Amino acid sequence: MEKNEGRAVPGAEVLTPPADGAATGTEEEERGNSGTPDSAGNIEDMLNHLEITAEEGEAIDLSGLIEENRASLKWAVIIRVCLKTSFSHTAFFQKMQVACAVAHEVSFRDIDEFTFIAQFMCLGDWKTAMHGGPWLFRRNAVVIEEYDGLVNTETIPLDSIRVWARIMGLSDLVRNPAVARLLASKMGEVLEVQMGMNGVNYGKFVRVYVKINLKKPLLRFVIGGVGPGKEPPKFRVLAGGLMLLWDQHVNIQLKYEHTNYIDVLVSGETPEKDWRLTGLYGESVWRHKHRTWRYLRELSHQANVPWMVLGDMNEILSESEKDGGAPRPLAYMQAFRDCLTDCGLEDLGFIGNKFTWKRGLIRERLDRAVGNAGWSQLFPHAGVHNLTSTGSDHRPILVDTETYASVQSNSNRRRHFEGRWLKEEKVADVVSTDWLHAPPHAPVMSKLSAVHVELHEWDRSVLKAPQKKIKELTRELDQLLSGPMSEDSLQKQKELTRQIEVALEQEEVHYMQRSQANWLLHGDRNTTFFHNYAKGSS
Repeated sequence: MEKNEGRAVPGAEVLTPPADGAATGTEEEERGNSGTPDSAGNIEDMLNHLEITAEEGEAIDLSGLIEENRASLKWAVIIRVCLKTSFSHTAFFQKMQVACAVAHEVSFRDIDEFTFIAQFMCLGDWKTAMHGGPWLFRRNAVVIEEYDGLVNTETIPLDSIRVWARIMGLSDLVRNPAVARLLASKMGEVLEVQMGMNGVNYGKFVRVYVKINLKKPLLRFVIGGVGPGKEPPKFRVLAGGLMLLWDQHVNIQLKYEHTNYIDVLVSGETPEKDWRLTGLYGESVWRHKHRTWRYLRELSHQANVPWMVLGDMNEILSESEKDGGAPRPLAYMQAFRDCLTDCGLEDLGFIGNKFTWKRGLIRERLDRAVGNAGWSQLFPHAGVHNLTSTGSDHRPILVDTETYASVQSNSNRRRHFEGRWLKEEKVADVVSTDWLHAPPHAPVMSKLSAVHVELHEWDRSVLKAPQKKIKELTRELDQLLSGPMSEDSLQKQKELTRQIEVALEQEEVHYMQRSQANWLLHGDRNTTFFHNYAKGSS
């Protein structure tokens, strides 16, 4: 279960709830003619044509019989997971509770394979579920609506999510709540408008809380007429963006922020080791790519310190970084190369699969890290890793400043007793069993040595088995992604991706249960956090 931090869901216009099995066309007409309705809609149609007798039309008062049950559904919601493939309900329920950081355990009841009733135990948990999203599960939308226990669940529309968005570029005359509400109404049902925070206006934008229909395309801008004879201005709707997260022990100073980049100064051990980091999202529209290079040139003049830029540049440096599709115009690649030269930046290379983006049979290296000479001197052992992605058309990239540092060979390291074993419930059984299996008159040190060997074998074959499986599947997927692209290859990639998703889900649930952690950083997998938390790492 993930939370998309106050942003609309990319591609939400194609996320639709699974079909309910309703027939279409001739089949539906034949069912209707045969008098065998198969849905609540057909039943309603038939009832509307019946003559209701006085006795049948007399309502039965049920109010006195449902009051004592009403409290049990005081904070209930109905949930729809917008997936079209089966998934583990138990895993979803656990992730839902962890993502919402609930204070009390939540009870769930299945309505169908994708729809559930969730009963919260306090108002705070209910509010978090209703308004803390939008929520994602396996990168698909999770729809949540209020449920009072009286309404027929089949009549509750489960096709919208609540998101916070920004309407940008508002001038003084049109920056007011009434205008913002009217403009936002084109996006969907407006739930709230925020002009600022703590008495301070946001500036040339406002924030709106809107209920967006998943079946409709996301708006990129809204147009507001301001009078006859005047060109209506376009106001950009910003429902996505960049995010920079950092460890609390790292000192970050924000220097510049923009729709396409975030520029910060990272403090080193001494002022001489300070360096700049720019997270960049390059313009994807060809006629706008020159803007990306202008941003970089402007940033290059701001400070003369070690500097690294990483992110989705949305451009390649040479034709060798593209496979499939039409050739890239030389002028676009040359503009990218010229920009790097002007800014004193060089490509930092990569480890792993060359192509970081794919769609169908087309692959390109769009994501990369570049740095100036000062940064490379400050981090001479740095390496850029193109990691494997299972749910996105982009690979994540990891910059490790110690990739090429000399390390002691694993073969020369002594195997020690691992403190994390003490966190395992089964460790006492393993030690007892192996101690008893040792010869009765064997020296104590021999018994200890035998137990030590068996503990490492147990660690390898049991505790690390899920990680090993994930690594093997990931390695196999990487080999496919590196090879020739074909329809058969794409089908195998989809199957391996599904297997990796299931293995990751199992591992995440396993560590959540062991760590008993009650929160999850939304929008990303945090197995490492749970792993460390469960092991009691310091």
